[in-house]
Amino acid sequence: MGEHDPKATTPATRDFDPAHDRKVSTKVHKRLSIAHEVINDVKQVNQYAGNIRDSLKASKGNSAYRGSLLRDDVNSRNWKWNNEAGKLLADKYPEAFHAAKAEIMGETPAAGVTNPGGGGTCWDQAMIAFYFLRIKAVGEPIAVVSSPIDHAFTHIGDHEKEPHNEVAVCDAWPTKATAVPWDEHFCHGDISKGLNMIADGGGKAADGKTDAKEAIKASLALSDHAKKFIETTLTEKEVDKHIESGKRTDADGHLMYADRVRPDQPVYKHWSNSTTTRRNAEIRSLDPESAGGRYMTDDQITNAAGEPEAEGTRRGPE
Repeated sequence: MGEHDPKATTPATRDFDPAHDRKVSTKVHKRLSIAHEVINDVKQVNQYAGNIRDSLKASKGNSAYRGSLLRDDVNSRNWKWNNEAGKLLADKYPEAFHAAKAEIMGETPAAGVTNPGGGGTCWDQAMIAFYFLRIKAVGEPIAVVSSPIDHAFTHIGDHEKEPHNEVAVCDAWPTKATAVPWDEHFCHGDISKGLNMIADGGGKAADGKTDAKEAIKASLALSDHAKKFIETTLTEKEVDKHIESGKRTDADGHLMYADRVRPDQPVYKHWSNSTTTRRNAEIRSLDPESAGGRYMTDDQITNAAGEPEAEGTRRGPE
């Protein structure tokens, strides 16, 4: 894959190169900044997807076990409620319910796995992202969207009403996810819109102050059998066998579901997506510690300090 060094512009160095970098409006840069922050928020809660090969390897297969519980509804026997108010909140705020389950599962360790989180698939990452976007993108249109290739993610902006280069994608599922404008995302094209709203600062409990996710967490706990289930890890040999089986394709070239290596193991189709951009696209980024990044406004470019790097010091596409 052709990659370009995503080093961002800092007060000490002017690193904007129109051959590789992109000017964006202030509105788009703001949206990308929010998406960048929320991707990091999601990764803190849910670092490993259960259907990405690298994540399965890093989590010793544990992320697939966890993801099967992340989709549970309010009446699942895997979860215990201590009051009906929590259930009502979970029905009213499904994104907060999703984030609450991921955080509760993250508090249950898996041997040898750092920050095990809730696992799951792209859709689970998108639901958790929607929870954070509702809080952090106040006043912006936000949506969970899905592509015909069976991939879900979130938008900041309305792709049905706005130019696609003005809509930001917040897709935390790839292992090296970055915030990108919609026209640079690897799924750019036809999509369908699911959960959507104008971000309002987040759902609240009956007191009007308590965050819905926190109120749900206070009412919810894993059952004993579910807790034991999500502690499951595979041996290195089992992980390798499972991942190898997930590389098979059918007669039409479509990925097939991986084989179980244990009778109780949840299985998915396996993917290897590491970047959020299209295949062979150069990687851009936003650096929260700099004035800009690969996506910069005119003001940021004009006000960048220092001089361009000397000829021959940049690393171009490989």
